[in-house]
Amino acid sequence: MILDWDWITVRVHPDVVPLVQRDVGELDPDLASMIVVAAGPLDRADVRVAWEHGSMTRDTQQIMQAIQDALGQLGLHQKTEAPMKRTMAYAD
Repeated sequence: MILDWDWITVRVHPDVVPLVQRDVGELDPDLASMIVVAAGPLDRADVRVAWEHGSMTRDTQQIMQAIQDALGQLGLHQKTEAPMKRTMAYAD
């Protein structure tokens, strides 16, 4: 065993699963065998990773809200109604 836990679950948007599975497949085989990639009810840019003793979440909306709040406190942000466009693809 490479790490102190036996499994890692990575949850991503269903459209992103193949991309993440491809990345996991390029890892060291011992590490890759510990990782399960699953679809979850997430935005395309978000991810949830869980392991035996913890977890982490990347929530783009929360990150953007924190940035807007920080800029607002500095008087540097004007609220816009335009939705943020998100794309994800591999570079050539």
